Amino acid sequence: MVDAQDGTCYRSRGEDDGDPRLYVAASYAAQGATQAPGLSRPGKGMVGQAARDKKRILVKSVPADYVVISSSLGQAPPLNLVVVPLLFEGEPKGVIELASFSEFTPVQIAFIDQLVESLGIVVATIEATMRTDELLRQSQGMAEELKKQQEELQKTNEALEEKARQLTAQKDEVETKNHEVNVAKQELEEKAKQLALTSQYKSQFLANMSHELRTPLNSLLILSRQLAENRRRTLDEKQVEYAQTIHQSGTDLLNLINEILDLAKVESGTMAIDTAEVKFVDLEQYLQRSFRQIAKERGLEFEVRVPDGALESLVTDDLRLRQVLRNLLSNAMKFTETGKVSVVIEAAHPNEWSRDRETLNRADAVVAFRVSDSGIGIPDDKHSIIFEAFQQAEGGTSRKYGGTGLGLAISREIALLLGGELRVESRVGQGSTFSLFLPRQYMGLASTSRERPSSPPKRHEVGLFAAVPVPAELPSLRGRRVLVVDDDVRNIFALSVLLEEHEMKVLRAETGHQALAQLENNADIDAVLMDVMMPEMDGYEAIRRIREHARWRDLPIIALTAKAMKGDREQCMAAGASDYVIKPVDAEELTRVLYRWLPAGEAAKSEPNRETPTSAPL
Repeated sequence: MVDAQDGTCYRSRGEDDGDPRLYVAASYAAQGATQAPGLSRPGKGMVGQAARDKKRILVKSVPADYVVISSSLGQAPPLNLVVVPLLFEGEPKGVIELASFSEFTPVQIAFIDQLVESLGIVVATIEATMRTDELLRQSQGMAEELKKQQEELQKTNEALEEKARQLTAQKDEVETKNHEVNVAKQELEEKAKQLALTSQYKSQFLANMSHELRTPLNSLLILSRQLAENRRRTLDEKQVEYAQTIHQSGTDLLNLINEILDLAKVESGTMAIDTAEVKFVDLEQYLQRSFRQIAKERGLEFEVRVPDGALESLVTDDLRLRQVLRNLLSNAMKFTETGKVSVVIEAAHPNEWSRDRETLNRADAVVAFRVSDSGIGIPDDKHSIIFEAFQQAEGGTSRKYGGTGLGLAISREIALLLGGELRVESRVGQGSTFSLFLPRQYMGLASTSRERPSSPPKRHEVGLFAAVPVPAELPSLRGRRVLVVDDDVRNIFALSVLLEEHEMKVLRAETGHQALAQLENNADIDAVLMDVMMPEMDGYEAIRRIREHARWRDLPIIALTAKAMKGDREQCMAAGASDYVIKPVDAEELTRVLYRWLPAGEAAKSEPNRETPTSAPL
């Protein structure tokens, strides 16, 4: 079938010592092959090597003195030699060696490769048959028994055939199920893509809504605060109270926007974790400053206890830890009319958290933050739903205490992000205890340091934000020229009022192009407040265009954004911004930022002869 002129077939046979040997079983036109000695073991010669490797060996250009093929008319060396192992269930049953005057074609090689699989089965079958014949010879005197055995064998064959049919049916069923699984997998992948796209759209929508809501809030908060301060004494007490109410309402609305954004960040997995060492003493001072006065006004006892001994700190996200504790303490104060609110920081016992919380199980130590109150308590059937978004223990439209029900949902998710758990114990009328369990060492993503450098680096190193420290003696901002760039005239007006309170001179621009024109026409501008979200040319592009000019390379540019989503700050810094302030703009924060970038040693260009005081109030 493959045009070979010479061939030998070897058979593998086990010996008493346990090692298999290869013996010549048959040959075709081979000289002396039948007298060839048995090979000691696989691995000897090409025949033995093919048996050991279980792979075909093809030899091209066979040497003239290696082997010859002869007939009565002559002899000549072959051109090709192929050695193929006969395998059955992965074990060599023999080897076939073929020689040919012509080169084996790919089709012939493929035929040989396919044929040897069947030949392995044939050899195995022959061996089985030979063993059966041996048994038959030994049992010639037991004809009846042999007949029974044959009948049993027939039944066995029928059973095997039935099993083979069942296996075929099972194979078809498995293939059908595999197809169904693949279809379901594709559908799940498509749904996952759709969900990811939906999440992206949702995050973008929330970011845009944040901008749209914060933009009017910016001017509302700044102007209402200016009115409430009543520095010129032009308002009576009632009008000041109106302004304070407007400012407080705007602040409450801002807090609601921040809660919704935090919830969206948690759901989309975009809330960043920034770890550092948190000392319990510092945390105690922060909580005392934040809630001591609130407790006093409500007539409540307030206590913060920290552990004594080796447990003095933990490594986690300080900002997120404080956010959770603020939420828990705000709830405790809100739902407690009389009695006491306390915070206890201590080492937790291993049986206090859920058994499936691996990050806590693997921690060398777990810290418990327990916020307890003597308030109204929570019914048993409400212990789980209070951690769901927009849910509270008191339902209905006539709630006494108000609120959105987002605080505990966000707190629980932050606890999980920090590798911990938030649990509650409460009884109606006897108060509640919320316990936050955190590993002493955060074991999640690699931490990033938030320590500020001892000396200020370059102000506009692209992609890096480093806050310039506020000088010990605050300079006066009087006479400094600031360019305010914002497409909303309400924000320009509000920022102008705020800056003019410090006797600064304000230039205005409503687009990026106008900002570039103002800089061209006014060489004495000391700083730029740049809104990020603007039509045509946004703030990022405007900042990049400004930085392209060498004379504006060190000009302080403060990016103002109401979007406040993950990556916005980094994007501003990468564009070349000096600093970053979130809308609604806090007056003190903006003033501090301006002090950073307008140090005392730099006199204003527009008024070189004016007197500059050594300090100015924030």
